[in-house]
Amino acid sequence: MGRKVCVRYRCSRAKCRARRTLNKPVEMYVREPRCKACGGPLTPDAYRNTKELAPSRVCHCDGYPFAHRRGGGVWCDHHPTGPDDQDFRDRYGPGCLE
Repeated sequence: MGRKVCVRYRCSRAKCRARRTLNKPVEMYVREPRCKACGGPLTPDAYRNTKELAPSRVCHCDGYPFAHRRGGGVWCDHHPTGPDDQDFRDRYGPGCLE
């Protein structure tokens, strides 16, 4: 059974610094996607689409129910320290460790 891969295309607008995620590349839209904040055209965010969210950096472990950056949060299986007692109390309540 394969994992469903969801591809998102991150775009940004330099003028107002707004960001938006599209379901298709900008070139595939009949009408140019516009910024919801200022109404200007969106441009693909090359760094975010290639480097930051590259498949080698994205993790699909059981620590989070969504794709996330590898080792980015304490609940990720690849985090160097993992969750401590305070993290368990924050997530599950004060009586979880008793």
